Amino acid sequence: MAEYNGNNIFEKLGALIPGYKGYSEREGRRETDKILREQIVDSLNNNISVLYKWNRAFLKEGHLEQLTEVEDIEKKLRIITDQIKFAQCGDSGFFDVVQVNEKTLDNLYLYDMAFKKKVDEFITNLNSINSHQRKGVGLENLSEQLDSLKQIVENRDKLITEIE
Repeated sequence: MAEYNGNNIFEKLGALIPGYKGYSEREGRRETDKILREQIVDSLNNNISVLYKWNRAFLKEGHLEQLTEVEDIEKKLRIITDQIKFAQCGDSGFFDVVQVNEKTLDNLYLYDMAFKKKVDEFITNLNSINSHQRKGVGLENLSEQLDSLKQIVENRDKLITEIE
């Protein structure tokens, strides 16, 4: 009888199948990438309420021009959130034209980690804006940050489709 050395029995069986180890490692990377993207989406969605509070305050104060600006920021935020949520996750089937290898998946994960830092900066800025800043430069800065985040999300797919 074979000696059990602490590995999961499925890992032992997988080691006997040619190519399974690489497949398993790629699947782990894909799952990690997916979890990171879900975390980014959740953190953005959790902070949309700040914009709702601003809209209510502007409505009370009669600042209709700021309502439009905040609604534009909210729209941009929702678009980015959807793009992240439904972004390619690095999957590639056996017969796909573009095969996503481990290096590409690693680059994708590093890209997403850097993106998460930018998202965290946006959220920090969003939550640090006081009532006076909401009526000018603060909103413009948030809008510019969202434009930058949108560009990063759009460039993400290029990492997957790049042929080395």
